[in-house]
Amino acid sequence: MDKINILHTINNLQVGGSEKFLVNLVNAMDDSRFTNYITYGGDSTLLNEFKYNIRVIKIYESTLSFTPKSLYLIPRFVDVIRKYNIDVVHAHLFDSGLLTSIAAKLNKTPVIYHVPGLLETQTKKQKIISRMPIFRKLINELYSVYIAGQKYSVQELINRWHVPEDKIKIIHHGIDIERFNPCLKDLRDEFNIDPGTPVLGFVGRLHPEKGIPDMLRIFKEVRKQINSKLIIVGDGEHRTKYEQLAIKFGIDNDVNFTGFRNDIPEVMKTFDVYFQTTHAPLIGTTVLEAMAVGKPIITLARNEEEVKMAMETVKPGVNGIIIPPDEKRAAEMICELLRDKDRLEEMGKESRKIVEEKFDFRDTVKKLERLYIELVNSRKRA
Repeated sequence: MDKINILHTINNLQVGGSEKFLVNLVNAMDDSRFTNYITYGGDSTLLNEFKYNIRVIKIYESTLSFTPKSLYLIPRFVDVIRKYNIDVVHAHLFDSGLLTSIAAKLNKTPVIYHVPGLLETQTKKQKIISRMPIFRKLINELYSVYIAGQKYSVQELINRWHVPEDKIKIIHHGIDIERFNPCLKDLRDEFNIDPGTPVLGFVGRLHPEKGIPDMLRIFKEVRKQINSKLIIVGDGEHRTKYEQLAIKFGIDNDVNFTGFRNDIPEVMKTFDVYFQTTHAPLIGTTVLEAMAVGKPIITLARNEEEVKMAMETVKPGVNGIIIPPDEKRAAEMICELLRDKDRLEEMGKESRKIVEEKFDFRDTVKKLERLYIELVNSRKRA
């Protein structure tokens, strides 16, 4: 069988969940069966993380965005598809995906749209496009398959975009369970944290959707009840604002904003629990990584919909807890858990078990490779 040429398209190569997933995916794929190409625009922070044989093509100087002015980029995508004899297009984000899928349609090339998160948290522009029947119909004509990372997204695609159920596949975003494992050495000495001091931790972009102010408010209440530390790993334009908020709350001595780090597995090993206050807490890569390291998960759910989302990774009382928005009640639940070392250990083991059974990245890669082959075979039969 001839090698299959896959074109992956993404808005930019800055550090982010979809971007890191793309890097991990193409680096793990079978080189004897697939050749991978990447098109992107704008920044390329992750460029050097691709294997040497991945062809990365900068299609535009700025981040790819679907606007009337960007339509002139479509012929560039057509040229790439034809030049490299692309068999399947895999779109990882909305804007770049829409531009590339139009080009792919002109070449009768099948397109996979990998839904990155909630449809309801799209930008204003995406909501306008996706809510207008004529555009919904156009989008559904462009994409051959939709990949959802969780059950909640399947229902969104059906109810909001009216996508036929037979065009949707659930493929979880797996993680490297060998790199992220419970046998790592922690970094308590580096962070100057005593062995008996409970540590809550979070890893991610410091962006409003992550709910960092809620995290700090809840931790302020936790700190009143128990001597503990909070480690926040990541960076972003809102970092200074959040650091000032920690000072305002009087908890700055117990909150460590580390910035970007390359040793995430070891940092996570330092946590006693992984603490997330993200709005719309779907299955996130860093949550899975923390679970793989053997950490219980504490997730804030502000309403019943967020409870449903959180329960795709958190089994309450088994591998973590789901806390309410009431800061004092949330803090009470957290402190109760932190004081019970045996319970923490058991929950951590359950987290690891769940990841091994459902979120091994090797399984994710195999499922996607099978899907690529299916689409190529279907195209040949057509």
